[in-house]
Amino acid sequence: MKEPKQLDLYISFVKECFRQETSDGERWKGMDWEEFFLFTQKQAVAGYVFEHVKRYKRDAIGISEDTLLNWFAYHDEIANRNKKVNQCMCEIVRGFSNSGLRSCILKGQGNAMLYPTPLSRMPGDIDIWVDADRKEIVDFVKAIDDSAKEREKHISFTIAEDIEVEVHDIPSTLRSPKYNRRLQDFFREYSDEQFSNVVSSDDFATPVCVPTAEFNVVYQLAHIMSHFFVEGIGLRQFIDYAYVLRSAGVKDDSWKRGVAERLEYLGMLKFARGVMWVLRECIGLDEELLYIETDERIGRLIRTEIINGGNFGYHDARYPFRKSGYVARGLTDIYRLLKLVPYFPNDALWKILRKFENQKWKLKGN
Repeated sequence: MKEPKQLDLYISFVKECFRQETSDGERWKGMDWEEFFLFTQKQAVAGYVFEHVKRYKRDAIGISEDTLLNWFAYHDEIANRNKKVNQCMCEIVRGFSNSGLRSCILKGQGNAMLYPTPLSRMPGDIDIWVDADRKEIVDFVKAIDDSAKEREKHISFTIAEDIEVEVHDIPSTLRSPKYNRRLQDFFREYSDEQFSNVVSSDDFATPVCVPTAEFNVVYQLAHIMSHFFVEGIGLRQFIDYAYVLRSAGVKDDSWKRGVAERLEYLGMLKFARGVMWVLRECIGLDEELLYIETDERIGRLIRTEIINGGNFGYHDARYPFRKSGYVARGLTDIYRLLKLVPYFPNDALWKILRKFENQKWKLKGN
């Protein structure tokens, strides 16, 4: 997608959503509401933003009745989808528990609990981390669905016809072998705390485990970073991360230094500084909740990728050739990564190497 002409207005409204502030509505009368609705859909934040739209009278902000009704219907679809995903998630958690396996819900429905209105968050896949070795997880999932597909850090299958479930033996990865080893050590060191962090919700039929805020500060940053280099990332993931930091609360300087040192050890500090800029300038997170200083140069790069790519880069019109097949997608991804080398040489080059390893048989025409 190209950068919208009214982008500054769109970002301002998103910031108002996060801060849950309202104005007299006059500034929003110049908004192209139909285009903004499409923008929020591409960024997977339409339900979340509509919760704030509802705070205003229609005439006060100049939104048409048709757009309002369409948005209302879309919001209801998101809420109903969340209910279905929650039901399936709880069934899966019970299934693992009945087999003596501890589990932890990653991102998704766990993040939704941090939102003022959880059912307004656009749901995605069900990501569940299971406390077992890979073979045990694969055997368990294959018994449910023998067509389940094994990936690098998870095995996936479909439940209830259209809900994708990713069962993880490791939560995330980094491309650099050195930093990835360190990240996996971090996951192992703090795993027991995550598999013991039980929470309840009126939206869940059973209690589930979710990561602690302190764990998510590292893990969800790694997740955002991974998708940034793979295909792109949208506003939803940054809003999620803003709520993670808000749930962690204001921390003292010692805690912040500890986080910075850990992220530097994991090779994520530069990216984190850009994310902090995005959270402040595009989401509206309070300065006191940022755990390191911002980097505007990296932040603007990330912002450009968010706006142009949309949710997971699905709407990026800059690389139309990417949709022409598996090889075309690989070559386009490598071209995109080359453009990131001046900013993140280590991460981009390791990712390019991995791309070649994964697709060399395709590049040979096999």
